[in-house]
Amino acid sequence: MFSSCSLGLETAQVETAIATTSTTTSTSTADSPIYRRIISKFSFSNLFSNSNSNSNSNSNSFNTFNTLNSLNNENLIKFYKTLSRNGIPKHLRREIWLKISGANVLMNKNIGVYHHFLSLKCDAEDKIHLDLNRTFPKHPFFKPTATGQKSLLNVLKAFAVFNPEIEYCQGMNFIVAILILYLEEEEAFWVLIQLVKQYDFYDLYANGFPGLEKKLREFDLLFERYLPDIYNHFYDKGVLTNMFASKWFLTLFACRCTADVTTRIFDWFIFKGWKAIYNIALVVLLYFKDQLLSCNFEDILQLLEQAPSQVPCENLLLTGIIVKNLSSTFVPNSTNDSTNNSTNNSIINLTNNSIIN
Repeated sequence: MFSSCSLGLETAQVETAIATTSTTTSTSTADSPIYRRIISKFSFSNLFSNSNSNSNSNSNSFNTFNTLNSLNNENLIKFYKTLSRNGIPKHLRREIWLKISGANVLMNKNIGVYHHFLSLKCDAEDKIHLDLNRTFPKHPFFKPTATGQKSLLNVLKAFAVFNPEIEYCQGMNFIVAILILYLEEEEAFWVLIQLVKQYDFYDLYANGFPGLEKKLREFDLLFERYLPDIYNHFYDKGVLTNMFASKWFLTLFACRCTADVTTRIFDWFIFKGWKAIYNIALVVLLYFKDQLLSCNFEDILQLLEQAPSQVPCENLLLTGIIVKNLSSTFVPNSTNDSTNNSTNNSIINLTNNSIIN
């Protein structure tokens, strides 16, 4: 499967791209030149007109959601693909995450389901409580006195009751934290369900982490092919991929990056799936290539412990490593018309806690 896969740029080109990529921006996302080109290409100027205004947010959200709903699937995907790696304007993020993931459809067809599961006893509540203070502790929204921790607890409790097979796993707290920065609790709950259902998170968090092992094997093949110098050095020093990449994958880098950077990563992930995460992991390793090649076992692991947080955001997302021609399982099924039709007919069976298609 991986013998025919290719990156958009060869290693030498990527190294040049890293060296030349700007690490700072002088304008806000919605005012940058690339967004002016996006507006011109898609004629969606009304989507951006309120990005820096103080007008009523509910009205803005309603107009944005109606505009997105008016797009057919092909144009929506083209529009979102253009935005995803460059960062979605904040006032668009909620509607786009809900629509691309398919969570808006499930939520509208299952009114009251979130609150039903939230009202039930959660056996994992104590485990969840242990991780609340560890989740973006420097972010004001997640301070003990702020509202973020309560919302985080609620969504994780409801999901643990909804899916007792997974219940709660460390790493989920970071994913949900990113969601509730932009979504209401109920919306975040349904996006989390779609991540489990459409983006391979079920196996990622299932007992024994079978999905994590699969992702690590897949990444290892890409690592060996496209960064052979670093890969061979790691092999010689006894450094295995799971020693540094497990936390990256379980949290989509949230355990090592700030909430703002992780949000940008999620923008890309929710459209491209695991290809985005593999790309970012390769960029992190390439960014520190010279240091890694001069390190021993302990120093390699120590460097990679904080490496993602030290790579400028624009390098992480715009460098140009593009993993292509992977199995379709790496691309979220929600971008497929036939899957959307199936999702549109989904309901929740309150008896067995399963999604019926």
